[in-house]
Amino acid sequence: MPSKRPLREVRLALDRRASVAGRRQATELCARYGPDAIPADMLTAAELAFKHATGRALRDSRVEGNPEVLLTNLIEVWHASFVVELGRQRRARDGAPKS
Repeated sequence: MPSKRPLREVRLALDRRASVAGRRQATELCARYGPDAIPADMLTAAELAFKHATGRALRDSRVEGNPEVLLTNLIEVWHASFVVELGRQRRARDGAPKS
């Protein structure tokens, strides 16, 4: 039986994946609807899709630690990255310098 992987070995990779996924989803939705007009149901659907896919991957990955706590943290990382990308998209639309 394979042993569980230590959380510290995969934590940074998981955080990075959540961050990239949040930024990518925000970019896609901004391209489709604009940064100020994303329908609430589309945002909810994007967050739920990330939550379900990540939760399934965590259960299957056999990572040490509490998967529910880790999932909650990854959703927070996803959401924060999503919001940061929305801000970047708004500044780009308004002609402000990129940061």
